[in-house]
Amino acid sequence: MTSPIISFQDFGFQYDAQAEPTLHHINLDVYPGQKILIAGASGSGKSTVASCINGLIPHAYPGKITGKVLVDGKDVTQSSVFDLSHTVGTVLQDTDGQFIGLTVAEDIAFALENDCVPQDDMKKTVQRVAQLVDIEHHLDHAPYELSGGQKQRVSLAGVMVDDVKILLFDEPLANLDPAAGRATIELIDEIQEKTGAAVLIIEHRLEDVLWRHVDRVVLMQDGAIVADLPPGELLCGNFLMERGIREPLYLTALRYALVPVTPEICPEHPDTLKLTDAQKQQVKNWVLEQQEEVKEQQPGTELLKVEHLSFSYGEGRKNLEDISFTIYPGEMVSIVGKNGAGKSKPGGNLQLDDLCPGNGVGQQFDSLIGRVDGLSAERVKTGDKDLHEGNLRVLFSAHGKTKHSAAGAADDVHKVGYIVLHEQNIIYLLAQVECTDKDQSDRNTAVPAAGQAGQHDEHKYNAGGTQQGGCASFV
Repeated sequence: MTSPIISFQDFGFQYDAQAEPTLHHINLDVYPGQKILIAGASGSGKSTVASCINGLIPHAYPGKITGKVLVDGKDVTQSSVFDLSHTVGTVLQDTDGQFIGLTVAEDIAFALENDCVPQDDMKKTVQRVAQLVDIEHHLDHAPYELSGGQKQRVSLAGVMVDDVKILLFDEPLANLDPAAGRATIELIDEIQEKTGAAVLIIEHRLEDVLWRHVDRVVLMQDGAIVADLPPGELLCGNFLMERGIREPLYLTALRYALVPVTPEICPEHPDTLKLTDAQKQQVKNWVLEQQEEVKEQQPGTELLKVEHLSFSYGEGRKNLEDISFTIYPGEMVSIVGKNGAGKSKPGGNLQLDDLCPGNGVGQQFDSLIGRVDGLSAERVKTGDKDLHEGNLRVLFSAHGKTKHSAAGAADDVHKVGYIVLHEQNIIYLLAQVECTDKDQSDRNTAVPAAGQAGQHDEHKYNAGGTQQGGCASFV
């Protein structure tokens, strides 16, 4: 019988800085060629399990260990991180934090350079791996110039130069739109077929991961494994909802339509569903019942109005062009679009969470919340006030005046709250505000702490937002 490539044997771990263990009695075997999804709510221990596999625990994160973890037959406590890196390739959630080289080719070649591989062999390997992940036409580009999906490919190529036996993905779909997420899952599936590596995916977005086959879903809660099942069996029960994991939305729709979710309907993915004609009609009837009337808004009640807004970071293609929209009190508006559509990304597109100095793009941030160079708009309004030129900053900042504040901005800055994608940027913004405007200190204390910004509390959100305060929110 084939031996497992990864084996947790009654494993437990407690960080030195914590009073209680993070992992309890973990028993898990992963065999060569398997694809495993590890899911669980925040704080369930998923990332700690990953750190045990690639050797960061105990070598980078010391703590108390019970039991053992074997990777390719070797005890991780007796192997260095460097040695394990030749067996385990890790792709981080934050791909930007994993880049080393100034170009894609240099970044892919980094591990080969450390191994003193001859340059001719190195170039051949880089070209081969780049073709494998379909990034060979971007070898001369800087990694930071690429889209989110392309960055994932570069990170994957960088760990594949060693012909690793295990590919470990820590939330690979973070910051990717559904289409790019599916493309990433397809890429992982293709790479596994070509290499035969064992694949472990740590991810919350079950619906996207299940776009391609996985052998098992390992569900974690409070540092323990509470389920280790084939996906079809797991989705039929209440395992996910009971443990704070959102089930795929199509299954929720089936349950609302009173269609039983059983293994017989093959619930792994919408494309695999096998519904009877009667069940299909049940779903159609439920959908028709959910239709709501469109609310009519009264003129003059606009909270935010943008007319013919265009913006560019520099010469060349405009990042935003002729944008017009209106937001009314009490509305909840979602801004959607694929990666690169212009909803969020700088360097070709507009990304609000990247418009802070902490991400190294302070110039763009200052332009938007200060001088707004390159902006043209007939009118941008909040309430009854025009927000043009210097005052446009209030669209993107709720943390007080900045060093570029123009007259009048302080009054409007209370109108728009902004929670960034990376919570550490809130801390940076608050620090900047405190340093540049001591008079705003009382106001800053009312801004949620970084940890609070990521909490999911629907009741508080609704009560403090659209229901009680008459605010509009857009995501």
